[in-house]
Amino acid sequence: MTKEKKENKWQEDPDIQDFLERADAPSTFSEEDDKSFLVAGMSNDKDRDFMKFVKKKIQTKKVLILCTGNSCRSQIADAWLKHFTSDNVEVYSAGTKPEKVNPYAVKVMALEGIDISSNKSNNVDEYKDIEFNFVITVCDNAKEICPVFPSSAKMIHNSFPDPAKARGTEEKLIKVYSEVSFDLKKFMEQFAKDNLRNN
Repeated sequence: MTKEKKENKWQEDPDIQDFLERADAPSTFSEEDDKSFLVAGMSNDKDRDFMKFVKKKIQTKKVLILCTGNSCRSQIADAWLKHFTSDNVEVYSAGTKPEKVNPYAVKVMALEGIDISSNKSNNVDEYKDIEFNFVITVCDNAKEICPVFPSSAKMIHNSFPDPAKARGTEEKLIKVYSEVSFDLKKFMEQFAKDNLRNN
């Protein structure tokens, strides 16, 4: 991907395209060089509202969380990272071999007051064209076969135990899943503080 294409990829949003088609818009409009036009061109409330929209688009960070099945650990991590960030952070999760969302993942997050019952598992290939800022792998297998993304995404790996391997009573299983959830919570909270504090 060329530098020019990468810098202007965010312009593909249809609302931004509408703005760029105005007669007084510059022929080229990059995130780095042409913010001054936006400021100078704000002539009314509608334009000023659009300026806020564009600034949000420019500042938005995209994070992908990967594991093998996108059924448990990455679903829990996704939920915690959304909990610790604002609307200016877009969180995605996916699996290299997607499976149905684990019901115990849903149960332990419900105990935390977070509803993931409507979540679906996604294949990582669905997101191959998205420009991610961060790609986080939460299991060793996902790290080993993680695809190469067409972006400058920072790769972060931290492997967590797979609670789906646990066996025992309902009480024991809830305990095991809750412990993994707690570890993911701490990790995602620290990640957000270290990398997304301005978002």
